Amino acid sequence: MVEYKTIVCPVDGSELTEMGEDAAAYISGLSGAKLILLHVVEKWYRSTHMATDSKEWGEIHE
Repeated sequence: MVEYKTIVCPVDGSELTEMGEDAAAYISGLSGAKLILLHVVEKWYRSTHMATDSKEWGEIHE
C-alpha cells in the first residue's frame, strides 16, 4: 500500500463531498496520514484587511 503523510480533502457540504470525506478518512486511518479538510470560499474580501496586516501573514510571506 502507498504510504501517505498528509491527505487534503476539499469539502463543500454536498453529498459527493461526504463520500470523499469517508474515503479520505478511511485511507488516512489505514496509512496513519494527517487528514486536512479544506473548505474554500469564492469571496474572502471581508477578511482581507485582517489577514494581510497580521503578524502571521507577514511571517509567512517574508
